[in-house]
Amino acid sequence: MLDMFTGQSVQVAQHSEPVKAVRWVESPNGSYLVTGSWDKTIKVWDIGARAAVSTVQDTGEVWSVSWRPQVAVGSSGAFVSGGEDGVARWWRSAGAG
Repeated sequence: MLDMFTGQSVQVAQHSEPVKAVRWVESPNGSYLVTGSWDKTIKVWDIGARAAVSTVQDTGEVWSVSWRPQVAVGSSGAFVSGGEDGVARWWRSAGAG
């Protein structure tokens, strides 16, 4: 990711295999990135903290992700993933608002 103020490249997300899906999300609690990877994980990253706040193990390579923060009052949000196994999955986020 490029820091627009300094012009420097900043690493925010890391997986053990290539990242194939990225979604930027603004929520009432801050800015987040959701990433999906060939390492069969989906991670929710707090941009301000530059740290993963949730990691979910999928059954195959993750090719796409979409996230909706706070789907109901008091919830932590949810996301959908799709990948090599041909299944779209609905997940509840464990760490971000």
